Amino acid sequence: RNGWEPILTNQFHDIIPGSSISAVYKQSDIDYTKAIDDGKSVRDGSAARIAASLDRAHGYIGFNPHSFDYPCPVKIDGKTAIISGIAPKGYSPVKNAITDCSVSIDLEGRKAETMLYILEFDEHWQISRLYDKKNRREVLCAGAVGNELRIYPDYPDTYDAWEWSEYSVEEYRPMTAVERVEALSDGARKGIVITRPYGSSSLTQTIWMYDELPRIEFSTVVDQKE
Repeated sequence: RNGWEPILTNQFHDIIPGSSISAVYKQSDIDYTKAIDDGKSVRDGSAARIAASLDRAHGYIGFNPHSFDYPCPVKIDGKTAIISGIAPKGYSPVKNAITDCSVSIDLEGRKAETMLYILEFDEHWQISRLYDKKNRREVLCAGAVGNELRIYPDYPDTYDAWEWSEYSVEEYRPMTAVERVEALSDGARKGIVITRPYGSSSLTQTIWMYDELPRIEFSTVVDQKE
């Protein structure tokens, strides 16, 4: 009961989408921090006891919390690796881990290519082309861009939260300014880091790509000061 109480309390419909007032989030941050810490303590303690009972001749024990077997990114010695073959809801010693990556990144040409995808970027570092090699098709419509970040106006008439006027969904400006672009290599994945300024704020987004995993990840951090 004590573990789930803060989570369920903060599933209120205004807390989840971010339309509550500031005081609500100060308390929900405290509640979620405790719930996460409690959950990690139980998880890590159980994993340690299981690992201690196994033959770790291969050096690592892999856990699969999913109901299916799927190649998953994990961290080994601080670097990303891909492991597979672990039974659903099970665990086993890790025999084979993929720790390298052949993804090609060309910052000057604004291109990237994996075994499964071809990505091209426009001058704003928005995705102007995404080609799916396996299915032999263009993912984006002609003239469309992927990874478009938008700034919407917010001028509430009566309340400082809960209001969403009609103009808000129609009036927006794309966040196209680029401050810096870098390439990253992290074991079994490679990434492109794009830093964007907006007024006094900034947004840093890393686009992660893998060799054989059918996924492109977007890790986004916003330093909001407006």
